[in-house]
Amino acid sequence: MNILAIGPHPDDIECYIGGTLALYALAGHKITNACITNGCMGSMEHSPAETVRIREKEARAAASVIGAEVIWADLEDASLVSDIKTRNIFIDVIRAAEPDVIICPSPDDYHPDHRACSVLTADAALLASVPLIKTGHPAAEATPYILYHDHPNGVAFEPEEYVDITRAMDTKLRMMSCHQSQIGWLKTQYDMDFAYSFETMARFRGLACGAAFAEGFRPDKSFPGSAPRRLLP
Repeated sequence: MNILAIGPHPDDIECYIGGTLALYALAGHKITNACITNGCMGSMEHSPAETVRIREKEARAAASVIGAEVIWADLEDASLVSDIKTRNIFIDVIRAAEPDVIICPSPDDYHPDHRACSVLTADAALLASVPLIKTGHPAAEATPYILYHDHPNGVAFEPEEYVDITRAMDTKLRMMSCHQSQIGWLKTQYDMDFAYSFETMARFRGLACGAAFAEGFRPDKSFPGSAPRRLLP
């Protein structure tokens, strides 16, 4: 399958679903990481332009760990909103990746960029197959299956499916470690220990499904013909 991971910020993909993507890659599926915003606001010490340069380099390094391709949408951090222009960018991202499965944040996530990304993804996925909507790529042949990933620290998110990422946990942490610029930023801004938080979250989800480490998901059931089916590793 073609798997499209859509991250509102350059490090979100690895933090929330890095283990699952590693397992998809091991099984031979094609992975595309779409970084929607450029992360330009995520620094206490660099200018926005320098922060973008650093974060794009980190995102590409993290993707290379599992051989994923990167789509760098380069929208401004902390400014993501659902409008026609932005939705057409999402449509083009989806058409470029030709996904069977999309994984993105849920519509009730904590961060405004995450919530906007979720709404834009679902709307764009439904419209990507409409041929009269013109973008840089031809219309998609089918509507992809959408899965929403966990919230930070597992708060206010009830998974319906789990992926045992125990054998991929080291790979997930290796991908996360590529985002060195965010370690200090998250500690200063949110008093958050980057690696510890997401490792603990994976242990917490693992307890719920009998694994050492796991990631939780909820399928989008709103699309026509989107009957629940297991497409996760």
